[in-house]
Amino acid sequence: MTYISRHAETTADKAAKMFPVVLITGARQVGKTTLLKHMTSDIPYLTLDDPILLQNAIEEAGSFFKMTPLPVMLDEIQYAPSLFSYIKMSVDESGKKGQFFFDRFAAI
Repeated sequence: MTYISRHAETTADKAAKMFPVVLITGARQVGKTTLLKHMTSDIPYLTLDDPILLQNAIEEAGSFFKMTPLPVMLDEIQYAPSLFSYIKMSVDESGKKGQFFFDRFAAI
C-alpha cells in the first residue's frame, strides 16, 4: 500500500522537536495511526489493542515503560489511563523531546 502524505506531518514533526509527547487525535479512520507509524518507523510500536499488552499496562503500569526503550509509539493509550502518571514522571525526569507518540480516537 502506498503511503499518502498528510499536511499534519509537518506539524507533528515540529511538535516532536519541541515537546516530549505528541498526541494525534481525530475521527475514526482518518489516518492518525498511519501518519504516526510513518513518522516513527524507527522506534517501537505498541498497541493496547493487544489484550496481553493491555493487561500488562493496567496491572504493571509502573514498570511498563521499563520494558520498552524510549522513544515509543503507543496506540490506543486511552485504554490504560494509569500510564499517564508514569509518562509524566518520565518526561519530567528526562526532559527529552519526542519520547512518546500517541493517537487517540476522538468521538465527534
